Amino acid sequence: MRISHRHGKRKALTLLEVVTALAIFMGGVSALYQLIQNASYRAIRVDWKAQASLRCQSKMAELTVGVQALESTDMQQFEDDEAWQWRTQVDEEFAGLYRVYVEVQRELPNGEVIKSDLTQMLLPPTMRGSSLDVASTPGATTTTPPATKSSSDMSTGSTGSTTGTGATGATAPAAPMTTTPAAPMGGGMKR
Repeated sequence: MRISHRHGKRKALTLLEVVTALAIFMGGVSALYQLIQNASYRAIRVDWKAQASLRCQSKMAELTVGVQALESTDMQQFEDDEAWQWRTQVDEEFAGLYRVYVEVQRELPNGEVIKSDLTQMLLPPTMRGSSLDVASTPGATTTTPPATKSSSDMSTGSTGSTTGTGATGATAPAAPMTTTPAAPMGGGMKR
């Protein structure tokens, strides 16, 4: 005698199995969404942090070259983006040497504040000078450059450049270079 069991083949999923699979799938999608959202927020935050650092360095460079006055300030807004704010604190450490602190910040919509700060010792630009400054010492050596002619006064031949009336071989003398003697170091000679 044989007893047959009808439990061998199933034709469909039960409702409990479908609901369980759907819950697992939704949990995975929700976790993936959170990961993507956190990653994009962190990427934006890193971008803001880099921008804060660049703005801080830029403001320090403005103080270094003298575009911005070397003095302490309260929080001020940047001209190009009012969401960014900056402030400086300038303290004279030694005669003519200043400790300059620059802080840049931005408040995010969620209330978090992105900050970057930089501290550097600076000489005032008026004391440091520049390679573009012209010495105005009385009695210093001055050199007068030779006079130049316009291109309409010059003609070119096969032998090179000539000046004057355009005749071949005729050249105009260059203006003489003049120099004046420099004043001796230490305030001059004593007699």
